[in-house]
Amino acid sequence: MLHQLFVLLSLQCLVSSVPTESINTNDTLIERDLNIFEPEVDPLECFVHIVDGMPEPGMNEVAPQYICKTDDGNGIFFDESPLAAIGDSFESGTTRVAVEPISSILEGRNDESFQLLNSQKVTVLDSYYNDDDDNDVEEEERRRLAFNWGDKKLLVVKLESLTSKADQSEWKLYDDFFDDENNVKKIYMECSNGGFRIQPATGPNVNRGVLTLFTNTNLVGISWRAAASIVRNLIPSYDVVDRDHTVVVLPNDVDFFGAAAWAEMPGSTFWVQSKYAAAPIVQAHELGHNLGQGHSGYGDGSYNDPTCNMGNRAGWHDEGSKMCFNAAKTWNLGWYDQYHHQIDPRIASWEGTIVGINAVHENNIQSSQKVVLKISSNGERDLYIIYQRKVGANSQITDFGNTVVITEQMSATRSQSNLKASLKEGDEYVQGGWSNTGALNIKVCDLSANGTGYARILVFATSRQNLSCDSTPAPVQQPQQAPVQAPVQAPVQMPVQAPVQAPVQSPVQAPVKPPTPKVCNDFPYNWSDNYGDGCSWYGEKGRCNVYGAWQWQNGKTANDVCCACGGGRLGAPSPTSPTTKAPTISPTSSPVPPTPTAFPTSVVSTDAPSKAPIISTDAPTKSTSSKPTNRPNSGPCLDAKSKAIFYRNGAKIKKPCKWVARMPNARCRNIAGAKKHCPSTCKDHGGLDFCNQDSPLRFFIEGSWITCVNGRKDPGLCAQKEFSTSCPYSCDWLYN
Repeated sequence: MLHQLFVLLSLQCLVSSVPTESINTNDTLIERDLNIFEPEVDPLECFVHIVDGMPEPGMNEVAPQYICKTDDGNGIFFDESPLAAIGDSFESGTTRVAVEPISSILEGRNDESFQLLNSQKVTVLDSYYNDDDDNDVEEEERRRLAFNWGDKKLLVVKLESLTSKADQSEWKLYDDFFDDENNVKKIYMECSNGGFRIQPATGPNVNRGVLTLFTNTNLVGISWRAAASIVRNLIPSYDVVDRDHTVVVLPNDVDFFGAAAWAEMPGSTFWVQSKYAAAPIVQAHELGHNLGQGHSGYGDGSYNDPTCNMGNRAGWHDEGSKMCFNAAKTWNLGWYDQYHHQIDPRIASWEGTIVGINAVHENNIQSSQKVVLKISSNGERDLYIIYQRKVGANSQITDFGNTVVITEQMSATRSQSNLKASLKEGDEYVQGGWSNTGALNIKVCDLSANGTGYARILVFATSRQNLSCDSTPAPVQQPQQAPVQAPVQAPVQMPVQAPVQAPVQSPVQAPVKPPTPKVCNDFPYNWSDNYGDGCSWYGEKGRCNVYGAWQWQNGKTANDVCCACGGGRLGAPSPTSPTTKAPTISPTSSPVPPTPTAFPTSVVSTDAPSKAPIISTDAPTKSTSSKPTNRPNSGPCLDAKSKAIFYRNGAKIKKPCKWVARMPNARCRNIAGAKKHCPSTCKDHGGLDFCNQDSPLRFFIEGSWITCVNGRKDPGLCAQKEFSTSCPYSCDWLYN
């Protein structure tokens, strides 16, 4: 049974005073806004998110709450999940449900009108785990990692009234979050190796990332959720502030139910008491929830991991502690994925060295070394291993520094992790019954905390193989025998004959032919995305698949521009020749017979160019003039006829444009790709100036999910209305 229900449905434009009322019934307390918008006739569609609380020092752990968020960012808060219909398929932030018309909760004032939400009032529309695409898990993982990279703007909102104020001035809040010696900006910059860069938000009335709001409502004793309602409703300009994440700093006399702060997981907002706002551990912990990270536990406490910001064992003062994340969270955040290594001891054992994250920062990591290991099981829980080198960004780990730390976490990214062991040199961790294959062994053979530092470890299952740190590795003896005889004879004869003939013949013929075929060139050649990364960055580590379709600049995507991603243009190769013989013969001989002075004086010379430009200029004039004038200005804006994959709060939604049209103001403005995929619907809701831009989304045609890039490989797709309306730029469609 749901004990308490708090309804928060926000209005886009509201006056500065937002009164609330509490209505008591036999088994529920409902707090709601009096100035609430008229609910839709249709059931309320929303995504279910966990809202995790961080207990105040010395207080008991607080139970999580829940929020069901609509497309415009508003939502319904719950003390416990009433969504029994979801069952085991629930995943925070990715499960979308329909709640019976919210009017059944808000209308009327007698006890019967305020019914508890239960499974009969909730319908699961779609879920991350119940999708029909076999590649959804991998794609969702990639999509999640994409939000953990790049420049992120943080807005700090301070709420005050006549009787209640925050402890900090705007200047102090700017210093606490962006400028002092230790804060959320510096923690994430250092822990991500520069991959996650926090900047102050900008917008109307925003002072260096800080926005102060004032209300006439008495804030003393009201719940933090009611205060969140006031913040959400106070000013229209709150919705136009350029930001990725928001922290709301509330006066200390607001009731936080025993918590220091609360945060959506995943999401974009967290709320904190003023007296804890300066603590880096609180800032980093709550933003970690926004990024989808659960708590980090140890022993009997779900916050007790002293090596991770998703625990609460760092200093709670303004200076805080310089530390990052445990192995499971580091793996999930993906900042060091180049140095990840996954092991399945049932198939193969592993021996190697791991280093701390600071080795990557200092560029002192070798190609064979790893940062995080994941040991996969055939159950629900995996193990993660990291060397918590106590230096740099981890220089103030409160315990287990300079040791190999093993963490266990369920396969679901947003679950709690638990610290299992901390190993020094010579220590061994044994877990019996591992994946039904005997005991799992993790041994630390060597460990060094000097210089860069490293740990050499063994990972094996006893049912398959037994390894010992004392066993001599294969490379130790081989160099003692092989170099004695082999180098004596081979170097005498080999260098004498080989260099004489080989260089003479190969440069003569080889460089002459390669320049003839056309090659793909990135176009525009100097393009970069919103983060300043160009085609060379996208061409590495499969990034085209991860980011190619959504980080566009000036209407372009990496899939459009970069050859590595299937875009670019075919043309002549680069004029730079790899050898010197090809350019020396060609340029010196061709200009000599017709001397430079003969061209302007000869009649033959003038006739040829006078005709050529006329013909050559006609063609580009017609093609270029029609594209810029007709495309933006002529013809109607037409929605794509195909169903597309939209993303909202990290969740995948497969919908046509008519779904966007049901709530156009919210969905056009807040759902990535909606403006380009549905330009007609969105033209009066923050839409584009013109309508001939390709949809950046994947859409459904003839049983397959494709993108506009497919049109380059199969031009016949443009003959289909579903494709041409989704990809007018690629199909050169002029709205005829």
